[in-house]
Amino acid sequence: MDTNKTVVIVNGKGGVGKDTLCGYFCKYYSGRIVSSIAPIKKLAKRLGWKGGKEDADRKFLSDLKFIMDDYKNTSMTYLIDQFKAFLKEDRAILFVMIREPDNIEKFKEYVENAGIRAYTLLIRRSSVSKKFGNVADDECENYAYDYIFDNDGSIAQGHNDFVIMVTNITSEAGINEKEVFEID
Repeated sequence: MDTNKTVVIVNGKGGVGKDTLCGYFCKYYSGRIVSSIAPIKKLAKRLGWKGGKEDADRKFLSDLKFIMDDYKNTSMTYLIDQFKAFLKEDRAILFVMIREPDNIEKFKEYVENAGIRAYTLLIRRSSVSKKFGNVADDECENYAYDYIFDNDGSIAQGHNDFVIMVTNITSEAGINEKEVFEID
């Protein structure tokens, strides 16, 4: 396995801080974020979606993703293309946002067959416990994740704890700390 790169597949309900935490890490360290919903959002905007994050918006995106994945495997094709680009980049970590457990498993298998270690991470926040009315949010905890991050503290504490967790993940993967923590 390539010991200079790792993939962290991230999941969690809406509003738990996935984008904030991964974005913070990537702003200062050697990482990049991709999301399986990105090509679906692009299509949804062409269909009139205004970028909202209300329950109806989330359900629309979740349903559209299932349709497009069933029809053309849209999100997995996009993620594989992004992963191949990551392999050519001078970055150590790729955070991949995937919501559905079966897609998490498929992508993890693809990455590991390519010789890169992949870890799964669930981000939770105790104040986010409602049902959203879509499979992507409501079923996200139905997977045996490698790591779970409880994002219940302050923003500063969450950032600090997340960097520590990523350090632990990368050290388990055999990545040299210098490779990860050089500021871009």
